[in-house]
Amino acid sequence: AYLLSEGRLRVTMIIPGVGEEALTFIEPGQMVGEMALIDDEPRSADVTAHQGPAEVYVLSRDVFRRLLTTDDAKGAPLLAGVTMNLCPRAEEALRRVVAFRVMAGPFV
Repeated sequence: AYLLSEGRLRVTMIIPGVGEEALTFIEPGQMVGEMALIDDEPRSADVTAHQGPAEVYVLSRDVFRRLLTTDDAKGAPLLAGVTMNLCPRAEEALRRVVAFRVMAGPFV
């Protein structure tokens, strides 16, 4: 996972038949790539610096899992930050799924 310190990141995905689509922009203080801390699935999107350089801090899976399995209080703010980052993204993903379902119309 990466915590953006300076600059701006662009998150994109290749959509078959459409091409590259921008999903969101990451601003300083936000995190990206946090799902890689939790699962072993392939990346679902690409992240690049947007309009200039970016500085990020890296949180490896090994360090993340070590923080989860120890009672070291120093890791609590970091774990809270990851959780606070994941929750709004999960809610937004649910909103999008519901919106797509509504746009698709009734089941036949």
